[in-house]
Amino acid sequence: MTGEAGKRGKGKGKVRTGSGSDRAQGSQRGDRADKDYLIDAVAKALKVFEALEGRNFEPVNVARVSQRTGFGRDFCFRALKTLKVAGYAKETLDGWILGPKAEALARRVSGSLLST
Repeated sequence: MTGEAGKRGKGKGKVRTGSGSDRAQGSQRGDRADKDYLIDAVAKALKVFEALEGRNFEPVNVARVSQRTGFGRDFCFRALKTLKVAGYAKETLDGWILGPKAEALARRVSGSLLST
């Protein structure tokens, strides 16, 4: 990457465990715990997605999502817009709700669970 965006993002999002000598001594990928592979941005976005649930899937505003997640309003707004572009959230006049892809996924999972 070049420019300011590349400079700001340098090194972020990388998970490193152990020192170089640990890796050189033959550490295997299977030796690490699942949490060592955590991608913070994905985990945070999923928490924003979960905040859309509410009590009865009522529309929620950005302030409510921020309150439910503990994240800043700017991050919640940007995460919701990202989820909207991906089809997992929908912006209405009353607030944010689950989008068509989330609804389709829920139907497929429900149908799969009922058939087993």
